[in-house]
Parts: sequence; structure tokens; C-alpha cells
Amino acid sequence: MRSPHIRDGLPRDAPGVIAVDIAASDLFRPTGLLSEDALGDHVSADAINAAIDRGLMKVAEVESGDVAGFLMGSVQDGGLYIEQISVSPDFGRRGIGTALMNTA
Repeated sequence: MRSPHIRDGLPRDAPGVIAVDIAASDLFRPTGLLSEDALGDHVSADAINAAIDRGLMKVAEVESGDVAGFLMGSVQDGGLYIEQISVSPDFGRRGIGTALMNTA
């Protein structure tokens, strides 16, 4: 696998971002650290699209066109605040999170 392409998020990425968020949350299920409510809570399409509109959503796209990870931010006190960064477990431990952070 080549390195994923980090790019600005697009509205068409919302389903992929949600899928990555859910898959990444499932990693915590066996730990018991998060409630079922927390595990079932994911970033909304509205929040994704708001971040996209503000230019504060980056996605890691793999060769298939799938979203392998994302970084969603906001502006707080005049600076970038990272709201969430997640990578699909299928693409974990390959430097995608680091690449997203470096892009931010």
C-alpha cells in the first residue's frame, strides 16, 4: 500500500468519516473504559460538513478512494483546536495519524 493522500475533506467523505469514527471507537469496547452510549456516539454529518465548510477537515484517502482516517478541527482563541483525529483499525500503525497531524 502506498501512503494515503492527505487532502481537504469533501461532503462526499461524510459516510467514510463516520465509518472510521465508529470503527476506531470499537477498539475501546473490550477495555470497558467507555459506556455503550459513548461507543455508539459518533461525529455527525452536520459537524463533518461544518468542518468541511470552514476548511477544518482533513482526510487520508487510500488508493481505493476510501477514507482511512480524518482530522477534524475548529478555531478556538484564534488557534487550531483538534476536535478529533481517528484512523480506521484496518489502516492503523502505518503513520496515517502522524501524517494527519503534520498536515494540521
